[in-house]
Amino acid sequence: VWTAGVQTFFPDSKDECLQPKYVADLVEFLASSRSDHITGQIFKIKQKTIKN
Repeated sequence: VWTAGVQTFFPDSKDECLQPKYVADLVEFLASSRSDHITGQIFKIKQKTIKN
């Protein structure tokens, strides 16, 4: 997400930042009972690239 901290330390990375809605949807899923089978895992979440 393009926050003030990201802007300060990574000013050229705006295109790589995730949209807040995408992050919120993922957090909602991970906090729900639908993800109870996911334990002890580390996730690296990256921006989806859409090519025209």
